[in-house]
Amino acid sequence: MASAKVPQGQGLWPAIWMMPQDEEHYGQWPKCGEIDIMEVLGNETDTAYTTIHYGEPHAQQQAVKTLSTGSFSEEFHEYSVEWEPGEIRWYIDGEEQLVVNDWFTATADGEEQPYPAPFD
Repeated sequence: MASAKVPQGQGLWPAIWMMPQDEEHYGQWPKCGEIDIMEVLGNETDTAYTTIHYGEPHAQQQAVKTLSTGSFSEEFHEYSVEWEPGEIRWYIDGEEQLVVNDWFTATADGEEQPYPAPFD
């Protein structure tokens, strides 16, 4: 879990994300996978995104949380991800945003690697 207050301003794109240490195991992005715990555009700080990227061709699943009042730049918010074998869950301020348990990828030579790769 991380607590963060994001900066506001055109061109800023604060994020907390994870990439693999061995990107070549499945191949370059997006085949290697990426987990975005939080992304906020600096010019739209009332909206936060949680996303998972994977596969060849590129696929993603995403949740969007828009605050009814205030912004993610006005006060600290908590962002977390629970990653278990076969399922990843994202939370903002303790509220579940996204649950993903179906993904795929391919190796660098194009051979398809079924679920749970690349998040195995």
